[in-house]
Amino acid sequence: MVYKVLVVGSGGEGKTTFIKRLVNIYKDAEKRTVNEMPVCIVHMGCESYEFWEMNEEPDEKDSSFDTALFLFDYTRLSSFNDAKRAIQRYLEYSGSEYFILIGNKCEADDARQVTLADISEAQMAFNARIEHMSAAEWSDEKIAKFWNYLARRMKNL
Repeated sequence: MVYKVLVVGSGGEGKTTFIKRLVNIYKDAEKRTVNEMPVCIVHMGCESYEFWEMNEEPDEKDSSFDTALFLFDYTRLSSFNDAKRAIQRYLEYSGSEYFILIGNKCEADDARQVTLADISEAQMAFNARIEHMSAAEWSDEKIAKFWNYLARRMKNL
């Protein structure tokens, strides 16, 4: 089975770092460009995950994805607001309610601009659970565990 995963976030959110880390962990991963979009394909047993990375808000052409990962940076409130707008657009065009919101740089407590109140508001508005990661700071083992967890969640959406 092939899962098409849209990975959305403004610049500096951790999209590319996260995908590069997966490529390093899963040695048979493939990278290519399709219609000017970077695509990474990770094979896990009999399943494959195509990660389509984009910096802009989704629109009607993005309706063929199985799910989406929306990344934001805990140290920039503007990135969290961008992610919320992108989710609204995705829900509008995709007809799907399946997505995962991921906060990156979760270790940056001193520089955090996204508050617990912001998180709670987004959870209520989108009926969403928010995951937390550190794409640059975590070990390959922790990134792999995080990805396996996300993959299981995607299959259950």
